[in-house]
Amino acid sequence: MVTAEVSRLLDTLADFVAEIDSDCSSIHNGVELGLVNVKPEYQDVAYEQTGRKLSEEQLIAWRLVDKLRRVRYSVEWEVPYPALSGKRCDLVIRLNDCSRLWIELKLAWKSWFNCEGPPVYSNRSYRSYLEGRNRTYSFRHDFDKLGDLSWSGTDYRAVCLVGFDCADRPMDGEINAVVQTIWDQGRAWEKVIERSWRDRRCGDFQINVHSWVLPPAG
Repeated sequence: MVTAEVSRLLDTLADFVAEIDSDCSSIHNGVELGLVNVKPEYQDVAYEQTGRKLSEEQLIAWRLVDKLRRVRYSVEWEVPYPALSGKRCDLVIRLNDCSRLWIELKLAWKSWFNCEGPPVYSNRSYRSYLEGRNRTYSFRHDFDKLGDLSWSGTDYRAVCLVGFDCADRPMDGEINAVVQTIWDQGRAWEKVIERSWRDRRCGDFQINVHSWVLPPAG
């Protein structure tokens, strides 16, 4: 069972994702960049601080570390997995009982408001980002990575999906189909957070945050 502390922490994480969306306020072609354009907003400063060119997911995780530490969470970024050589987990947060919450962050773009051209209403690569077809890193693979390893008996694991879609064509159905395949395998992932807000740059589009948690086995 997911504890109140884990639920509050993931709710705070969703709040901070919304803050990062607001923070992406630089103007491009007369429009604020917004979360979907987190890379042009933060890539240069991230490179100065880390010496690396980060992906969108890495940039959001990097910004979340700063925000979580400011409210006194003990959090680490890109922590090596205990049993997967060369693989790293996006965020690992220390809980009050000294257990940890391992979080994989995944982005998915179904449709979005675009600063570079017309709005994008269809993305043929979108489903593969969810389902894992022809992709090493996908929403589905994050459940597999976190669910199949040997873990400390007290550690929690979570998958956090940040998605972009149209308000009248949401991604909920495709997300639920992937998660159902996980549940059909008997894995006890619990849905904890489901949050959506309209894209301030164009109300036809929205941003979503969904989180699932796998409690300790013991």
